[in-house]
Formats: sequence, C-alpha cells, structure tokens
Amino acid sequence: MGRCVRRVLFNQFVVQLPVSFLLQPLLEARGIAYSAELPSAVEVVLHLLIFLAVEEVLFYYSHRALHLWNYQRIHKIHHEFRAPISIASEYAHPVEYVVSNMLPLLAGPLLMGSHLATVWVWTAIAVTGTSNHHCGYALPWLRGLSSPRFHDHHHLSFNTNFGLVGLLDHLHGTRHKPLIAHRRVDG
Repeated sequence: MGRCVRRVLFNQFVVQLPVSFLLQPLLEARGIAYSAELPSAVEVVLHLLIFLAVEEVLFYYSHRALHLWNYQRIHKIHHEFRAPISIASEYAHPVEYVVSNMLPLLAGPLLMGSHLATVWVWTAIAVTGTSNHHCGYALPWLRGLSSPRFHDHHHLSFNTNFGLVGLLDHLHGTRHKPLIAHRRVDG
C-alpha cells in the first residue's frame, strides 16, 4: 500500500502539476472563462455530456493501446492490483498517467473552452467515477452508470472492458461476455 501511495503522490505532484501548468496557456487560448458569472445549468450539462463522450473515446483507445504497446514497462504497473482498490485508480506509470488519465479528462474542457467551474465539476465527477470503478463496491444509486464489476473484469482478464461506460467495448467486441450473459439471466 505504501508503494501505491508514493506513486500516486508522485503522479499528482511531479507529473500532474507541471503538465497542468503547461496546459494553462492552451486552456486560455481556447477561451476558458474565469468570470464570476457562472454558466447556465443547460450549458454545464451539455458540456459534461460532451466531456463524457470525449473521455470515453480517448480513454478507450489510449487504454487499449497501452495493452498493445509496451505493456510490460508501462501499463502492467496499474495491473499489479488484480483486485483494485480506489487509490489504485491513479497508480500508474507517469506516461500512462498523462496519456490515459490526464489527457482524456482534459480534452473535453480544452475542446469546449468551458468555464473553470464546469471543469471543476467535471474533474470531481471523473475522479469520483474512476475511484468508484476501482473500489470493488457497487454504489446502489449509481446502478447502471458506473460499475466496479465491469472494471474488475478488466483487471482479471486484461483483454476486455477497456472503456469507462462500455459503449466502445460493445462496439469493438471487447465487452466481457460472461457479464453480458449474467445480465440476460438477471434481467
């Protein structure tokens, strides 16, 4: 557990902070708003839905690529946790942390030039979601939205369930088949 905490702190302070400072001019060039006037609820929801779609696409393909390209040196670190725990969601090689964790998360806000408050809401939702995916406990009020079981299958089989919500896994035939069969039986 100590090694996990050290790597997560390294990624957050030594990797994430400098990358965030490097991305700041790009966010400003895209028109990120810092104003006291908050965006409307409709704008926030629209941006969040776009962020989710962008993150699903970028995370799925970057995550799948990490399984094909240099798996032993980069992504295998994250898979040291066969039965994941929440903090392991950010336990990753620095390259993976940038390519598969940070960029998919920030690409939507960069694309949309969203208000900073919307970016903060999105970051809180995304970090809570990835922590939930790795916690091993299905929160009843998130049923169908975020499934630790879905991601647990990925940590057990390595070649299924690459995405966050499963849409691209279904499209590409990488969704864990017993999970689909289980859902048919249970309704």
